[in-house]
Amino acid sequence: MHSRGPGNYGKTPIFYALTQCREDVVRYLVSQGASLLFVNNKGQTPCSIAVSHLEKECCEFLYETELRQLQRGGKFSNFRISHSDERLYGDLDPRFRIDEFNMEDDLTMQLEQYANSTASKGKLPGGYPISFHPRSLRPTVRSWKREDISMAIANNGDTSGQLTLTQPRIKGRPQKSKKPEQQQSRRRKPCPEKALRTTELESYDRLTIDQVLSSNLHGNKNVVLVNCMESIGTLESEVNSMKKLSEEGEETTRDDSLVNSVWGLDCEWLPGKDRGKNNPVSTMQLSTQKRAFLIDLQCLCRATHLESSDRLAAPTDVELYLCSVLKAFFTAPNLSIIGFGILQDLGKLAGSFPHLSCFTFYNSVIDLQSVSNVAVSKSERQNMTSLNRMVGALLQRRLDKTQQCSDWTWRPLLKDQLDYAVLDAAILPLLLTKLLETATVQRYKGQFFATHANLRSRVRFTFLPKNVADIDGLSREKLIWDVPMGRTITICSREIARQSWPTNQSTPDLPKLVPVESGSGKKEQAHL
Repeated sequence: MHSRGPGNYGKTPIFYALTQCREDVVRYLVSQGASLLFVNNKGQTPCSIAVSHLEKECCEFLYETELRQLQRGGKFSNFRISHSDERLYGDLDPRFRIDEFNMEDDLTMQLEQYANSTASKGKLPGGYPISFHPRSLRPTVRSWKREDISMAIANNGDTSGQLTLTQPRIKGRPQKSKKPEQQQSRRRKPCPEKALRTTELESYDRLTIDQVLSSNLHGNKNVVLVNCMESIGTLESEVNSMKKLSEEGEETTRDDSLVNSVWGLDCEWLPGKDRGKNNPVSTMQLSTQKRAFLIDLQCLCRATHLESSDRLAAPTDVELYLCSVLKAFFTAPNLSIIGFGILQDLGKLAGSFPHLSCFTFYNSVIDLQSVSNVAVSKSERQNMTSLNRMVGALLQRRLDKTQQCSDWTWRPLLKDQLDYAVLDAAILPLLLTKLLETATVQRYKGQFFATHANLRSRVRFTFLPKNVADIDGLSREKLIWDVPMGRTITICSREIARQSWPTNQSTPDLPKLVPVESGSGKKEQAHL
């Protein structure tokens, strides 16, 4: 049982007892079997809240209880991922992804401490550390619980003391009057001089593919069109070469090694009034720092997205060969793919070719926009809202977007289309390199991705059957899909479950049908 309110989604009774500092109620709920394995929609767990709300003895009691529940095979339900209200909070649990809304500079040192504390410690079956420090990020302070001097200062309007997020003002105490411009200071937009204006962006020189890809010392083509068995073999050779280099190098948790083994990914499909919602992917682009591949999926594969039967036709020989190469690439332990809003492209691939298993699982996925939210200051994030703006901010160049809405089903593709498509993928590793050179990231001394392990995710797509038999006497109308660490989406007219979880966490269970909970609305049913 948990709250389904928009501001409290995921809270169980023990959360409410904790926020009121009711140690007696907390102990009673635990004695009655209350689970501690919940992450509410703010990113908090019972144990992370307890740090600032309960005495040390009771905190230790909760830590031991949580450990036993995990050792018995329990798993966390994370509602920050599925029902986030996109606001900033305190009392965060460091074991779970700190998204861009909770991430601020004040967490940098605490996340480094957490990463160091778990570096050589054992792990529980679910991938969670047995012991770690700190137990809570950005811990808050309750005025009725603590009587330190900083609290008194803070309640009198002086923010130089220990000011906290959940701290209520004490009634009757005088507060300093604020001028209107001071009251609105937190809502001010970033300094306009840091915003990249459209006119400034258009004044930059156009970026070309030759400026992005490194020189090829072996005389191989920098750009390869993959549209036959022979060119698939060329892609396979490049993948095997990169896998070998990554296995011989350092672990991919080090930033320099990860950059050397990352591939940019982008897709193109026929646009339309609904942004080509039901149009299959025409081309997929993959690129290292030295070589780019445009895979003509329209030529090589059959688009089976509109087939009504759950049992799809068997792949052709060409499809089987391409599928084996791509599956070996996407599941390689030391290779990563990076994209800008990459989940949309991955979902589109899965929906376009449901008969090809290579598009259903990805071992290491990085979203460049998520990286930028951590790597640059808050005032600079407005320049990271699109790929073109990011290129302008980091490289002082612009992308030529004239081919973006061209007809990607026309064959042969025009040279301008080829250049545009491969450039969108080839630029991604270079932009990642530039982000890792920022002053914020340099403080991590090559351990940025090790500290922010949540920035690398595994992604899995599961096709949900259209025809489902009754379960335990319940008709399909009374059943909904339970998707741990994910949600159901509709892509190319197919219902698909998309699950995404950090690479340092255990694999969640597959989606399953469960009875609709009584009293739940349509919104809650859709996002259970």
